[in-house]
Amino acid sequence: MSNIVINPYTFDTTVPFVESFWGAGGTNAAWASGNFHSDFTSGVWTNQTVLGTSVQITVGAGGKSDSKIMGGDTSPAGGCGDTQNPTAIVADWNGAAWSAGTSLNAPRNSHQGGGGTTDATWVAVGKTATCSNTPVNTTEFWNSVTWSAGTIYPLSVRGAGGSGNVDTCWLTCGYTGTVSVNSTYHYDSVTWSAGGSYPYSNSSMTPSGAGQNNNAIMVNGGGYNPETYTYDGITWTRGGDTSYSSSNNTNMGVPTNGMNTMGYVGSNIWDPTWAELYDGAAWSATGSLPTGRSIGGSGN
Repeated sequence: MSNIVINPYTFDTTVPFVESFWGAGGTNAAWASGNFHSDFTSGVWTNQTVLGTSVQITVGAGGKSDSKIMGGDTSPAGGCGDTQNPTAIVADWNGAAWSAGTSLNAPRNSHQGGGGTTDATWVAVGKTATCSNTPVNTTEFWNSVTWSAGTIYPLSVRGAGGSGNVDTCWLTCGYTGTVSVNSTYHYDSVTWSAGGSYPYSNSSMTPSGAGQNNNAIMVNGGGYNPETYTYDGITWTRGGDTSYSSSNNTNMGVPTNGMNTMGYVGSNIWDPTWAELYDGAAWSATGSLPTGRSIGGSGN
């Protein structure tokens, strides 16, 4: 979900990838949408210009000097209860200021999305109707000019994990409205095709997941657990556990060089400040977030 990085999956090898991340939006301790915006360099998070609109359960794309936030939820506004107020908002960051982007064709929350640059991004599945928890299977793709409907996802789900570029994206798990699933699908810019099943069914992964469909990482993907799984396009493999049992985490990076932060740790604690880095085998603590939050958009 996505400057040191040419795109999320092609790296400048002269500088460690973990030097550069960003996160925006999210929820605070009172389950209220936030306008937070911070970036991370060399172990230090720094607060940046806040979003013009508060939003949570959102997804992001691009690098920290060229970022995009896409959709999300404006709870508790609307009077429909938590996570039932989807928005079509798109916000663009140019390294100095946020501006309103072209809105999604439909409001969307509990969804997934990503993109290597802000000129080529995507969103998929989630919920699109106010005061409804019914999931959808629709997708939208941005080509720097307009949002267009893409190939429908094989399942109508919300709360799925996923990430990737428009031609290397992937989704896994989610809730159909009746059952949780563990299906994984890859997209090649034309067709969704079945991949390897996640080790167990899960319904609360949003916005977790990072990397492309043959080099992905999923951390704390729901269920308040410390588990890390990596994916090679065929098989999900258990990696090193994090220090925190949590859900709905924000993941960034790739299996050998990643970050995990902004997760719900239970007991109604929605505003943790911890962050950890992954070297492919073990997690280690890094600089804390200046403002605690959960389920925000991110990129690298």
